[in-house]
Amino acid sequence: MRQWLGGAYPEALLATPLFAFDALLAASTTSLSGRALIASAITCAGAGLTGWRPWLGMGVTAFGLVMQLSLPPQEVAMGILACLIPVLSAVSRRQWRMAGVALAIAVAAATTYTLVDEGPSEGAILTLAAWAIMLAIAGGLGAALGTARHTGGLALEQREREQRRQIAADLHDNVAHDLATVAMRVEEVRLKDSVEPGDLDFIADAVRRSSRYLREMMAMLHLPAGEAAPLQDLGAALTACADDLTRHGFRVSQQSEADPAAIPVVSGDTLAKVARESTNNIIRHGDPAEPCSLLLVQSEGSWELVVSNAVAPGRRRGSGLGLSGMRQRLESIGGGFKVVEAPGLWAIRATVPSR
Repeated sequence: MRQWLGGAYPEALLATPLFAFDALLAASTTSLSGRALIASAITCAGAGLTGWRPWLGMGVTAFGLVMQLSLPPQEVAMGILACLIPVLSAVSRRQWRMAGVALAIAVAAATTYTLVDEGPSEGAILTLAAWAIMLAIAGGLGAALGTARHTGGLALEQREREQRRQIAADLHDNVAHDLATVAMRVEEVRLKDSVEPGDLDFIADAVRRSSRYLREMMAMLHLPAGEAAPLQDLGAALTACADDLTRHGFRVSQQSEADPAAIPVVSGDTLAKVARESTNNIIRHGDPAEPCSLLLVQSEGSWELVVSNAVAPGRRRGSGLGLSGMRQRLESIGGGFKVVEAPGLWAIRATVPSR
């Protein structure tokens, strides 16, 4: 539907039946001459072309109309109605100068044809009124089509903005974290002036994870339009976060007072990403000598993830991008985010709706 609205199809689809009617009429009767059929074909082709080349299409349409109006009135075919299509096309694209020119051509064609065919009479007045109604309908349809195109464009822009935000958040939550931990481990190795097998394993694991995250983001960028990225499983994510903290020397308590599988998938995916970013923050800023915890609880109407840890002395906090990203994730689905600070302690409370 978006391709139909955003492309040139409406003009071509409207012009084709007009010429098809004239072609059938020419094939079944002798009332339509070959010259009249050619004039109709040029008019309809120009009207259809306005979707691709507006001014060129309108010029071809005007030429075809001149050809039709030079014929006897009884040979003027249905193709004359194609003069309405450039009006619709220009209004739908909000090209007002072109719309004015297209309207002037259509009015001139309608008036000329009516006066030549019927002369100054009451019948001519009724015919011109009918033309005025058709022009109004064409303008109204063009305005409706333009609104649909504009709305579709805004929706696409919003989706692209959300995708960029998602990529930035994933880069911060995953790749940037792993690169930071690699840098920290390399610095530790440099200070102790020796390399142990565990150091190399740690660095290799971090590099492999970063590579996997990048592949997943590239796959997300290549998803077909309208298809969403796979959602994370909250239970598996919490287990992975606890394992990651353990590997970094933290004593972690992971508790779930409710079944993570029962949480709605979108809410679960959001909490999984919050858990990952919170885990990264603990690794960067937390004190491995003190315990930390991941707690999932369910209350009436909501689920809550509470992540707490002791803050290592002398550790500085980051720029706040991660906290901002968590807040945006949660608020986008109607959830809430709260940071709890105390001397030497840090905790976040992430809430999502249960439905």
